[in-house]
Amino acid sequence: IDLMQIIEESNIDYIDIGEGCNLPLQKIEKIDPKIKLVKLDYPRSRTTAGYIISSEMALRLAENIFPTILPLDWSYQYCFSKFKCKVAWSCPGIFKHGSQLNYKSSIQ
Repeated sequence: IDLMQIIEESNIDYIDIGEGCNLPLQKIEKIDPKIKLVKLDYPRSRTTAGYIISSEMALRLAENIFPTILPLDWSYQYCFSKFKCKVAWSCPGIFKHGSQLNYKSSIQ
């Protein structure tokens, strides 16, 4: 699977590939059932643990998240809304977030 090709062909800005927080899918549009990718009606990430991003969106994020005053995933959410990003999730995710596997971070 060439996810960068999917980003270009589907006009997607950001694909979240990690599972995290058990966030529910709301309004979605299936992009390709073979690769289990869904496009969200409202752009949001599950976490920032794993994603594939278009080069244009990467530049927009880099230009707009500094100075960092919010957690990174919240900053992304703000930018996604501000720039009307097209976001998709892999369902199921390609890998699990550490919090779902009972790994503890140093802040827990």
